[in-house]
Amino acid sequence: MRSLADEVQFDIPDSWEWVRLIDVCEYIQRGKSPKYSLIKKYPVVAQKCNQWSGFSIEKAQFIEPDSLSSYGPERLLQDNDLMWNSTGLGTLGRMAIYKIAANPYELAVADSHVTVIRPLKQFVLPEYLYYYFANPTVQSVIEDQADGTTKQKELATATIKAYLTPIPPLDEHKINIAATKPAAAWIEEGGALTFGDATFDQIILDAHKLHVAVKVTEELLYDNAFNLENYILEQFGKALANAEEDAFINGNGTGQPLGILAETGGAQVGVTTKSSGKVTADEIIDLVYSLKRPYRKNAVFLANDACVAELRKLKDSTGQYLWQPSLQAGEPDRVLGYKIYTSAYFPLPAPGKAAVAFGDFSYYNIGDRGSRSIAELKELFAGNGMVGFVAKERVDGKLVLPEAVKLLKMASA
Repeated sequence: MRSLADEVQFDIPDSWEWVRLIDVCEYIQRGKSPKYSLIKKYPVVAQKCNQWSGFSIEKAQFIEPDSLSSYGPERLLQDNDLMWNSTGLGTLGRMAIYKIAANPYELAVADSHVTVIRPLKQFVLPEYLYYYFANPTVQSVIEDQADGTTKQKELATATIKAYLTPIPPLDEHKINIAATKPAAAWIEEGGALTFGDATFDQIILDAHKLHVAVKVTEELLYDNAFNLENYILEQFGKALANAEEDAFINGNGTGQPLGILAETGGAQVGVTTKSSGKVTADEIIDLVYSLKRPYRKNAVFLANDACVAELRKLKDSTGQYLWQPSLQAGEPDRVLGYKIYTSAYFPLPAPGKAAVAFGDFSYYNIGDRGSRSIAELKELFAGNGMVGFVAKERVDGKLVLPEAVKLLKMASA
């Protein structure tokens, strides 16, 4: 059996690394042979949808709606999935990036001639893999990796998973765009030149930096009656965890993770209440069934404590409470048989705002870049007789499948 070193195709920078494609992806799998239908509801992505000019949903056929239940949630295409044509001469190796915005239908699946590749975004960006595999040098040897006869070549899933790929550090994936433009100004002959600051934005998903820092006097640090240093580190951990929880729920994606309540890219609204100040039992039942059946298996409720207090009072048409207290220590209470969790960072119910989230939160991907770092800064504040402490981490989060979580939204006032 050939070693990885024997397969290396060319030299790469020291900071890069050769890896198997499966090592940087959470999902690599061929699509299914579909049962086609004339009902235009659920498109199936075939080879002709994947063009070098981009993804085209107009060329898709449609599956029989009743057959959707045979597809696991992982087979539903997600935003930025790579779709790799895996059979046939002339189309073998052609790739496109699936974009939800380019699909006017509710969802899409792939047929058996297309391999879906879902990168782990904390390791590699889909755009990087696309441009690497689209490179003419790589494309020229892909057919050599295929199996089968001359007339019917195909890339086996095992071959794709084992495909050797050069991966740079994630920081080197970034695409910089100008945030400001230089402006010309008239000056007199011999006058002094003025220089403006050029600034740039980065438009890709990245790991955002989160930090907490304090400084204390040396006397307090070394003469205290209890272990102040350990106390500070413990509080740092709590502060970082609280900031993460807040961002994972409410983050806007700019300099912080994109939260589940984000208007764009967050969870979908499943139910809007009739009243701007009250939630009914029927609306909670409607919320549960607004979530597609595959996601209900692992679904839970999430709300603010104030909203949960109201949920505890709800009764069904027979006068029975929807609330089911936990009978086991450590187990959360339930509503309609589903676990319910609270967060102080989930917004209070308000007109026009989300009051309850219900869904499979495993589809909220959290990417930790390395571990938390904690530093003691003795020299920086030494002149003031103080010692600084700083804790940092880099983390990002995003709901990769918005339909996996549904919101109950209060009516506008």
